Amino acid sequence: MKDERFIPSDKPKFFVIAVLAGLSGLAIGIVAFIAAAYEMSLVKSLLFPVMFLCWLIVAGSFVGLFIGIATGKYRAMESRPWKDQVW
Repeated sequence: MKDERFIPSDKPKFFVIAVLAGLSGLAIGIVAFIAAAYEMSLVKSLLFPVMFLCWLIVAGSFVGLFIGIATGKYRAMESRPWKDQVW
């Protein structure tokens, strides 16, 4: 069986960060909306800015990813450890 990792080693760092931040923002947003529905204003007040920060990271990462795609930086992507992978 092939060694499958959660974080892919054949994708650019910008892509991985965007996906992880997007999933985190989605999970935090769901909890924040539930807190808002149950009128837990302190929890809601803490989670909405964190959700917004996650989505800003997603936007920034996708800008970096699209610049890399447009410049051809990812044409010869190969599987590397995370610390050696291209941005």
